[in-house]
Formats: sequence, structure tokens, C-alpha cells
Amino acid sequence: MYFLGDVHQKYTKLNAILETKSPVVQVGDLGFFYPKWLDDYDFRFLAGNHDNWDVLTTNPPDSYLGRFGFRQYPIPYFFISGAYSIDYKIRLQQEYTNGQKTFWPNEQLSWKEGIDMLDLYGKIKPEVVVSHTCPREVANIIGNPAVLRAFGYDPATFTTSQQELLQQAFEFHQPRLWVLGHMHQSISINVKNTHFRVLSELEIVNYYDLLIALKDD
Repeated sequence: MYFLGDVHQKYTKLNAILETKSPVVQVGDLGFFYPKWLDDYDFRFLAGNHDNWDVLTTNPPDSYLGRFGFRQYPIPYFFISGAYSIDYKIRLQQEYTNGQKTFWPNEQLSWKEGIDMLDLYGKIKPEVVVSHTCPREVANIIGNPAVLRAFGYDPATFTTSQQELLQQAFEFHQPRLWVLGHMHQSISINVKNTHFRVLSELEIVNYYDLLIALKDD
């Protein structure tokens, strides 16, 4: 069983991966359109902040997991879609200029979805979590302050509603393993009782290799 990092519409490379790796769970930012052949593979994806929420809301592919939830196959894992786009102003300007939509206001979980997610998370207390972004506490450790400053944010105070939501979940229950993307870096870090594995673009890792790493810790 494999976890796969952001894809960003590099579908030729994704197809080559899926020809040899199975089953695969992808951590979001798959792209703004979804080829039909995705459903031909043992492949599932959650959504990030570079996904087409019009399609995912109205006519999602079978391989889309949903906004949040719990799956038993291929291993038991809890998934949480969504993240905040620090470049949303640029993307809105591009839409105004060329008509190509790449930003959706519902890219993060809503207040109601957040309440429901936390309720389900609290009942299950999962050992494995897969999300696109990470709790605020972890973002403060692994985030790049220079990137935030480049987009006009103060790294000392920056947070997002999605990070705060995940922070609440993390404070209530620390899973054994938390896999995510979004940061475009390959990072392994332990925070409290949880091993966070951040995947860079198109990075793929075997779940059982992660278990071995956890035992070594």
C-alpha cells in the first residue's frame, strides 16, 4: 500500500506510477481535471487547494474519497481534504484575465464540516491520518517563513482555519502516523506522539516502510 504526494496534473508521470504501484492513496492537489482512467486503478485521492471543487462537488470521479471520513481499505485511515491557498489573489486575478478558474472559496472545510469531522475523529481515534495540510503546531515547525513573507503574510502570526481545525484534532488525539503533502518538501518529523511524513511532489512511499521507520523510532 502506497501514499503519493501532490501531482499537480502531471498525469503522464502519475499513470506510470499507477502501472507499477497498487493500491495508492494520494494526498491532494491532484489537479483541476480528472482523467477517466484514474478509476481503472486501485487509486484513491483526497483534495487539496489545487483541485477542482466544482467537479468534486457535482460529479466526482469514483476515486475521490470526499471531504473527510474513515476508510478500512487498504488499511484503516482517516482522511481530511482541504487547505488554504496563500496565492489566492493571484489566482483570482488570472481567472479575471484569462477566464481559467483555479481557486474555489470552499477549498477548506466549513465550520459545519469541521464540527462533523472532529466528532467522527473523536469517536474513531484513528492510528493513521491522511490530509493535505497539517496542524498549526506542525506547520510552524516545517513551514517556510520566506514563502509566507513573499505573499505578504507575517510568519509569526499566520494560521488558517484548516490548520486550526487539524490542530484541534491533533490535541484531542495523536495518531501514530500522519501523512500529508502541500509543503512541496520531503520531511519526516516526530511531534508529540505522532510521526508526520510530508511528501514532496510525486513522492511515493510504502506504508510498511513507514511502519518499519516507526519501530526504529
